[in-house]
Amino acid sequence: MKNGKALIVGAIGHFLVDFACAAFLLRHNGETIWWTELLILYNFCAFALQMPMGILVDRWPAFPWAAGGALLCAAGALPLPLAALGLILGLGNAAYHLGIGKPLMDAEPGSAALGIFVAPGALGITLGTLAARLDSVMVLPLTLFLILLACVVYKLPWKPQERQEEVNSSFPLISSVCLFLVVTLRSFAGFTWPLPWKAQALIPLTLAVAGGKAAGGIAADHWGLEKTARVSLGLSFFCFCYPDWMITGMAGVFLFNMTMPLCLKQMHRQFPQHAGFAFGFLTFALFLGFVPVILGITAVTKVQTLILIALSWLDLRLAFHWGRNNA
Repeated sequence: MKNGKALIVGAIGHFLVDFACAAFLLRHNGETIWWTELLILYNFCAFALQMPMGILVDRWPAFPWAAGGALLCAAGALPLPLAALGLILGLGNAAYHLGIGKPLMDAEPGSAALGIFVAPGALGITLGTLAARLDSVMVLPLTLFLILLACVVYKLPWKPQERQEEVNSSFPLISSVCLFLVVTLRSFAGFTWPLPWKAQALIPLTLAVAGGKAAGGIAADHWGLEKTARVSLGLSFFCFCYPDWMITGMAGVFLFNMTMPLCLKQMHRQFPQHAGFAFGFLTFALFLGFVPVILGITAVTKVQTLILIALSWLDLRLAFHWGRNNA
């Protein structure tokens, strides 16, 4: 891996940015009657706006997107109106993700780096949420760490791979739509797992999410994207036949989350010269998967979960069948 040092810094920064966004926003819970709308605003800016912002990142890659994103997140420590806070934190989160995600996709031919980069975000969100609930957010140190992060990522060196030419697949639109649906289903499922023990095992469950993302990218570099996707989702389906057992439920979550870096890599294969758009296109899907949850659909049955996994498996098969698969 040619960009190991940059990857480590980017992944640590991903944890820090997501931790800060959760902590700075959620410490204000209960201060407004428009809390649901505020959460929608933040998530829209943080995830949905990554798609149009990704186009800008592709157009002006030299702009310090990651450093600017970290500084915007640091501004979340200021006494801002809550609407402005949600806007600034969301835009900062989006800019950081794209500022690291795009050069990483362009520089690394495999999937392992993507998996390692996206993995720490879940842990950052969980621990940031807990810190806000416990009223133990250390605002000044966190702000200083974000400013330091901005300085470090501004100087990150990237060693690019050879430039890839755009290659047309038979039906790139069908492949892209299938990948979009997979990530939407994964996002929704992540909020609604039918696991009766999940409240008592929040940290282990979060580690399963993060570990699955990292393992998915590493496994795909050894066995290929399609094989890894088929096997991981197939095994996840059988694990979720027994969600009441912690060991099988945890394994199911781990295996299901292996698909996230695979979807990112496969999407990049469709648009190898537009990594920012590819990254943002799928984070828009993450936002859509969150919308039903914020509107009140917070639980599904075991059968519904198995249907979601089966649909994800089918969608990924179609995405690989109709897409470009040899990047």
